[in-house]
Amino acid sequence: MSKNYRVVGLVSKLRTNSPSLASAKIIEVDISDPNRMKEVFNNESPDECYHLAAVHHSSEKETNADIRVKMLRVNFLSTQAILDAIIEKVPHCRFMYAGSSQMYTPVADITVVEEATPYRPSSYYGITKVASAQLIDLLRRERGVWGVTAILMNHESSRRGEQYLSRKVTLAVASAVKQRKGIMLHQEDKLHIRDITARTDWSAATDFVNAFHLSLQADAPSDYVLASGRVHTVGELLQSAFQVAGLDWQEFVHREQLPVKVARPCLQGNPQKAQKNLRWETQKSFNALIREMVEYDLSNND
Repeated sequence: MSKNYRVVGLVSKLRTNSPSLASAKIIEVDISDPNRMKEVFNNESPDECYHLAAVHHSSEKETNADIRVKMLRVNFLSTQAILDAIIEKVPHCRFMYAGSSQMYTPVADITVVEEATPYRPSSYYGITKVASAQLIDLLRRERGVWGVTAILMNHESSRRGEQYLSRKVTLAVASAVKQRKGIMLHQEDKLHIRDITARTDWSAATDFVNAFHLSLQADAPSDYVLASGRVHTVGELLQSAFQVAGLDWQEFVHREQLPVKVARPCLQGNPQKAQKNLRWETQKSFNALIREMVEYDLSNND
């Protein structure tokens, strides 16, 4: 909104309006429906399109087959539908697609991901993301589509879903503070961590959003790896998070004993191309990001 954009958001289901979206136009629509996408793009005539929708988790009531169908529809078929709409209705529109670290599989102690790194999906989710990235590359070469795939390493914020490790940790800090205040917690409320040596390239989601915008202001379309370029262990995550509340994480976390002590291979993104070509700079350090998330959960878990 600060850039004086007219924002139109496409959602699968209307939810309670957020104050931050008060000035945006929200449309409930199936983004994998080619006809509806052509209708929306014809009516709204956007100059920029950010395709951030993704399915990568299922509910307990869904089968693996169910979730694969959803992934295929939202992560790939919607990309085809949107790009067809752009080509036919608004060929001037610049398009950005959110890729994923799951488009790759670590094969060494630290596997560095760059824009030219060959795809090697680590999951079905990664397969659908690779399919979209390759489609964008094809249409960029053959149809002149102004399309970008942003290859995203892990990105966090206070809006992170509670099923993700980073948010589980920050919520555990809030629970630990309650316990210190005399509110009794059950033993099963302890956070269970399987491997504190596991490593991840974590960044702030807000930094990535800034890069999204910059990627569509470039002179020519190109793919970019977005990452901090550094890996941190789960142990460092725990230390950083619990330190915000002045607590020792080992009092509140149950560590599972693994038979193998060798650190598992991990991915690390190389953001140099984005830094050089887009003049992109990150604003939040790892510790500042975790502090922000912990403080949010502390203030919202009274």
